[in-house]
Amino acid sequence: MNKPTGLVPYRDDFRGALLPMIADFFDFHRGLLDKAPEEDLLGDAAQVLEEWRDQGLALVTEGDTPVGFARMAPRGGPVVWLEDLYVLPAYRGRGIATRAVTLCEAYAREVLEAPALCVEVVSRNLDAMRLYRGLGFDSISMITLRKELDGENPRQTPTPFQGMEFFT
Repeated sequence: MNKPTGLVPYRDDFRGALLPMIADFFDFHRGLLDKAPEEDLLGDAAQVLEEWRDQGLALVTEGDTPVGFARMAPRGGPVVWLEDLYVLPAYRGRGIATRAVTLCEAYAREVLEAPALCVEVVSRNLDAMRLYRGLGFDSISMITLRKELDGENPRQTPTPFQGMEFFT
């Protein structure tokens, strides 16, 4: 039987649990671009945590066990963004992310009175896209286009969209 999934707003005593999770979150995203890991992942995570601590950060729990994090914030207007969602690898495949998103939706609707919840997904993160699509995120609202200023684009997969070709 699954233990209840919870979202607990950030408190300073969560720091020790969150730092390695944030480090792994960013390391995973670097890996999507085949980039080498940063040398000081925990130091970088500490800087990020300082930025995020007052920006809708919550610990995702399974019973009393910290298993991930979620971060939600309005960006102007009535829509709320699920900025980040992470579940520890050992806890994936158990429905925790699904339950965490459902809790985020309820919070956005009931507490923040938002009419919609939006997410941005790295185009190579197909597991995340499947998760969100399976939970009813079915509208393409905005697209983030990126230009590498150093001239090197590590994204090599041609992807057609709206009659144009982009790289993912």
